[in-house]
Amino acid sequence: MKAARGLVAAGLVTVAETSENLFRGSAGSGRSRFSCGLRIRSKSDVDNLCTCPTSRGRGQICEHSLAVGIAALQTTPATAPRSAPIPVAKSAPQAIAEKEAPATLSVFLPELQSAARAGDRWNVFLKAEPGGKEVSRLAGWLASQRLPAQSAPLSLGGNELPEFLKIIADHPRIFMGRPPAGQHRQVQVVIEGTRLPIIVHGNADTVSLRFADPKLQLALSPGRESADNWWFAGSSGTLFHAEMPSPALSTILRELEAARGKPILRPLLWFAVHSNELGNVCQLTLEGDILARFHVLPVPCEFEFELDGSLQEAKVTVRASWEGHRWLTTRGTIFTDQEKDPFPIQDKTSIGSFYARNIELESAVLSRLKAISFVEDQGKWVLKGAPNVWEFLGSNRRRLAEWGKVIETERWRAATRGILRVAPILHTPASGGGESTGGQSRDWLTMEFSYQAPDGFKIGRNEILRMIRSGQKSVSGPNGKKYALDSGACEELEESFRDVPLQLTPTGAKIRPEHAFYFSPELREKAEKFEDLQGTEVSTVVSKIAELKDILRPYQLLGVTWLHRHAMRHAGAVLGDDMGLGKTIQTIALIRALYSGNPEEGGDSPSLVLCPKSLLGNWAAEFAKFAPEIPVVVVSGSDRKNALATIPAGCVVITSYPLIIRDLPAYQKLEFRVAALDEASFIRNPETEVSRAVCSLRAKFRVALTGTPVENGVRDLWSIFNFAVPGYLGTQS
Repeated sequence: MKAARGLVAAGLVTVAETSENLFRGSAGSGRSRFSCGLRIRSKSDVDNLCTCPTSRGRGQICEHSLAVGIAALQTTPATAPRSAPIPVAKSAPQAIAEKEAPATLSVFLPELQSAARAGDRWNVFLKAEPGGKEVSRLAGWLASQRLPAQSAPLSLGGNELPEFLKIIADHPRIFMGRPPAGQHRQVQVVIEGTRLPIIVHGNADTVSLRFADPKLQLALSPGRESADNWWFAGSSGTLFHAEMPSPALSTILRELEAARGKPILRPLLWFAVHSNELGNVCQLTLEGDILARFHVLPVPCEFEFELDGSLQEAKVTVRASWEGHRWLTTRGTIFTDQEKDPFPIQDKTSIGSFYARNIELESAVLSRLKAISFVEDQGKWVLKGAPNVWEFLGSNRRRLAEWGKVIETERWRAATRGILRVAPILHTPASGGGESTGGQSRDWLTMEFSYQAPDGFKIGRNEILRMIRSGQKSVSGPNGKKYALDSGACEELEESFRDVPLQLTPTGAKIRPEHAFYFSPELREKAEKFEDLQGTEVSTVVSKIAELKDILRPYQLLGVTWLHRHAMRHAGAVLGDDMGLGKTIQTIALIRALYSGNPEEGGDSPSLVLCPKSLLGNWAAEFAKFAPEIPVVVVSGSDRKNALATIPAGCVVITSYPLIIRDLPAYQKLEFRVAALDEASFIRNPETEVSRAVCSLRAKFRVALTGTPVENGVRDLWSIFNFAVPGYLGTQS
């Protein structure tokens, strides 16, 4: 369903026909566009009409048909493509309602042959047998034409016969031939869901194609430009509507008809070119070892960008390449007289595998150029105006290198020689550990930043802000050297400053450790590597929790690993497992892991567990059971002052929410390794005294445990995060 919604959002769906129980259209793009739809009989009886390999091979309802259904249900109908059926007239099937006729109606069609043209006139005989009644669309059509429900010949001209066939589709009494006995045979007229059955057999370099029904013939064709074609399957006596493909494939279908079941040959490369389009209108049965492995994939091409021009106008030529093949990439035709179309490209390492032009990937790359203000002009992408070119040099030139290989012409190198880029430079000094800021009692990390070029030229922050506001894209240095401002990176940094709490200093800023990843690429890279080593990290945690590894369930072990990862980053966490899933034992395992092994992970700092008064004994008992080597101090009753004064190193302090308020000065003197809030919904109101008290505590790692992070509204969630990860969700407003 997600993929289907994506197709609709990307505008890659066209709805051609809708009714009470039918959606038909097409979805996808390029060679991956398929005729598709849904016929819905009931909640549990749905036919998928898609021609994609997934539907044909597995019988699954695919994203293409779902996308057509979604688009059809939207209020704004999609525009029909050129290949859709011709616009319906007043007598079209969608406009004809069933009516009652005072007779039983039968239809006798003329013998239709492959030479039949809809422009001819056709004699159809209507037979009405009195003594019965019927309710049908045929009766409705007769009423719309003001014709009586009686036996009579009907002369249909122009495009009237194809429309009439749509009217009588699924009528129970349709015959081909003349009314007298022995001169007609009963047929069935089907308008939807029928594709021409073709058997394709492949060998090393050719394929043979033949109709599965040797008596299949084109019965009625309005013309090469029309999709309104009717075929007759003599073996089953079925007259059915089928869309004709492009002229090239129309030719092959006519050859198949003339062959009367005998195979015709085509190169395997031809089949690679036309297989998707042929599969849209035909039911293909593939035979032979070659075709068992046959598939056409988008080519995994790479891109190169040739830069040319001056400081007034930049030009980019985009080419794609793969395995020695190289082609120009534009919105339209990609090959000039000097360039040969290489597609499809046969995979030399895999027989039966071919690569088609990757329209989606090429379009995505060209859309990126358009997004940075380039405009297509005769196969090249042009950026006009000095301000736009300077912005490209400062902010977007580096993006081309991320998208592919950049080639600079001599003219471009001469025009841009000596120009350097001014961008934000950030780093965290090695000595910049956590420090207390007194009244706020929060840990801060010192970060230095500047706006400078590779040669050391710097611009002050105030001047950078002025340049951003005024739209200035370049600046001259003291020696007359030109510099391009990376305004995008500068604006992104300034926006990050607004998003997180920080203290600006003359040389940089002080930030919370958990926000360092916003600013430092090095820290982000370490974090990503840390994520990649999750399996190694699980092993590390297991080695530190001894026999607990045999008690924890797999999801609990992952939870402990996740908490440990955040603790090692000095970042907070909210563990939101539902009640009964083991938040308590996961927290105990985390503390045990931090206090085992490396002293820097736990050290002598105590940890704090805050919980409702009724759970004090439970927490103490759980620590005694699962971490007996860790001393536990339960602070409650009248002897709290002495207990707080004699807290041993590396212990766990357990107290309740009401008491943290009373004893807050004593707790503020301590720095905890872990501060854990059980039933963290106690602080869901940030204005309460207990919320302010717990947020003032100092801890290297904070974790909130709650199965109900949102009880009354989003303010609850913000208040809990304000303790666990201060500033992560911005301000309360």
